[in-house]
Amino acid sequence: MSAHFVKTARWECLLKWSNRVNLMIYKAFNNIISHTAVSHHYRSGKSANYVKR
Repeated sequence: MSAHFVKTARWECLLKWSNRVNLMIYKAFNNIISHTAVSHHYRSGKSANYVKR
């Protein structure tokens, strides 16, 4: 019983840790995508504005 409890506790800890890591990777990935997309959009918008003027 106690060994089973230790195993499940360790498994839950591992799951929590992996979830946290996945969340960090996901956030970092989203930040990279949004930053590159925004900077690209900003650059193209700026150049278009300069062309209009």
